[in-house]
Amino acid sequence: MEYSKGYKSYLIEGVIVFLSVLFSFYITGLNKIKKDELSKNISLNDLSNTMINDTLQIREIIKNKEQSINNLELIIRDIDSKHKLLTDDAFFEAYVQTYVGQTFMPRKGIFNQLISTGNIELIQSSELKNNLIELFNHLKERNESMSRIMDEMVYTVHRPIIYTNFRARLKQTGKEEIYGKSKITDADFNKSFYYSNEFYEILNSSLGYCVAYKNLMHKMLHEYKKSINLIKTEVSEL
Repeated sequence: MEYSKGYKSYLIEGVIVFLSVLFSFYITGLNKIKKDELSKNISLNDLSNTMINDTLQIREIIKNKEQSINNLELIIRDIDSKHKLLTDDAFFEAYVQTYVGQTFMPRKGIFNQLISTGNIELIQSSELKNNLIELFNHLKERNESMSRIMDEMVYTVHRPIIYTNFRARLKQTGKEEIYGKSKITDADFNKSFYYSNEFYEILNSSLGYCVAYKNLMHKMLHEYKKSINLIKTEVSEL
């Protein structure tokens, strides 16, 4: 009987120890889940704030592209009318306010951090997860591809031709590149170049770039706003 009582005592102690260890693992697991959720939520809030700032840049670029499109169309119409719509100075003023080479530079550090830490896998909303991947992978690559093409055409091909033929001096104004403006301080109107097929082609290709890039920015702005709202929902539900 004493042996049976001792066996039961050891058995009870063993069960208690086992349950204590199991409970300890359970508590540790809960704490890790809470810690991971907190880390994910902090990252998502940081990402949302960064994306809100990026939308301000996107809106500014859209506004400048719309102005560029209007100015380029005006210059083309002026050429078609044999320079009856604009004075020489008005042409230079319109052309210098075409921001063909201005492109969007997103801040992607927080998203990369979500990937590297694995926190993106903790996002419960598959719609949010897919939307972020679409934004920071597919649309990012489209933006970078178009930006490279526009940089090459505008800054290494078009501008040297135009400013050489018009002997234009350009002055940059504004503290930040994205919001900076340009002003021509001196130029000679080259009538033969103004009517040339080369200049007409430059204007038309620049117009095409502006329209295509403006459409991409509208698409990205829509996806940014959608992701910001989805982040708000994701964080508030946890």
